[in-house]
Amino acid sequence: NSFESCTKLKKVEFEPNSELQIIDRMSFMDSSIEKIIIPRHVTTIKDYAFQNCNNLRIFKIEQNSDLKIIEQEAFSSSSLESIFIPRQVTKITKGAFKYCKNLKTVEIPINSKLEEFEEDAFTYSSIEFVRIPFSVKKIGISSFSSCKKLKKVVIPANSQLNAIMKYAFFDTSIESFFVPPSLRSLEFRSFSNCKKLLIIEFNENCSLNEIIPTQFVESGNSLIMIAAKLKNRIKII
Repeated sequence: NSFESCTKLKKVEFEPNSELQIIDRMSFMDSSIEKIIIPRHVTTIKDYAFQNCNNLRIFKIEQNSDLKIIEQEAFSSSSLESIFIPRQVTKITKGAFKYCKNLKTVEIPINSKLEEFEEDAFTYSSIEFVRIPFSVKKIGISSFSSCKKLKKVVIPANSQLNAIMKYAFFDTSIESFFVPPSLRSLEFRSFSNCKKLLIIEFNENCSLNEIIPTQFVESGNSLIMIAAKLKNRIKII
C-alpha cells in the first residue's frame, strides 16, 4: 500500500527501461491518480491495487506486455473508461472490474490465453460489447451481471466454453446469444431479466444434456431456436 490514500497523487511515471514486475496489493488504493502507463515487464497487479481510484480514467498497457495476473478487485470502483487485457492473462479474477461504472470498452486480443471470467468480474460496469476468446472455458457467477449497457456478446464457433454459471448475464441488454457446441453447463437464471434478449440459438452440435427453455422465461418474448435433432433434450419445468 505504498501510495494508498495519497489524495494529491495524480500522475505516476516509470523509466522506459523499468524492470518493475509487481504492483503490490493496495499500492494506489483510494489515491487521486488520473493516468498510469504500466511498464512492459510487470507480470502481476495484486488485489485492490487501484481500488476506489475515482479519478483513474486512463490505464495503458503495451500490446507486448508481460502481464499475466490481475488479482481480486484490482480495479473495482475505479473510473476506468477502457481496458486492454494482454494475451498472457489467463483469468479475470473475482470482482477485478466490479463497479467500474465508466468502463465501456474491454479489448481482448483474438490470440488471448484467457480461460475464465471469475465471479463478479465486470458486475455493474458500463461495457457495451464483449468478445469471448475461444480459449475461455468458464464464465463465472454474475460475471457480467447488471451490465445494463451490454448489448452484444460474441462467441466464436470454435469456442472451448463449457460452463456459464448462474446470473452470469443477469439484467443485461443482450439482444441475441449463440450457445456454442462446447457448452456442457448452462446454469439456471444465467440470463434472468434480460428483457431485450430476442434470439437464443442452440445448433445441432449442442453438448448440453438438457435444454430448458424456461431458463429464458424472464427475458421477455425470446425466440428460442433449437435444432430438430435436439428435441429429445428439451425439458419443460
